[in-house]
Amino acid sequence: MSKGNRLRDTFRINLRAVRESRGFSQSDLAGRCGLQPSAVAHFEAGRRTPSLHNLVRLCRALGCQSDYLIGLSLAERFPFPRGRAS
Repeated sequence: MSKGNRLRDTFRINLRAVRESRGFSQSDLAGRCGLQPSAVAHFEAGRRTPSLHNLVRLCRALGCQSDYLIGLSLAERFPFPRGRAS
């Protein structure tokens, strides 16, 4: 399996797991991100990968780190309070 496939598989698995742990449907998450529900379904199925902009939107809606979604970190949650930086 190539690195790209491992990364895609890790992302899709983690995205679904975090979404479900928050109690969101794909439609709920899509609405929170300003995406179409089909986009979230494609991400979770591994048929598409999000743009960097959409990855940030997903992370903000889920309250998790991008590093966790793509498998670079084991820490799911932000280690600091979320919100705007001063």
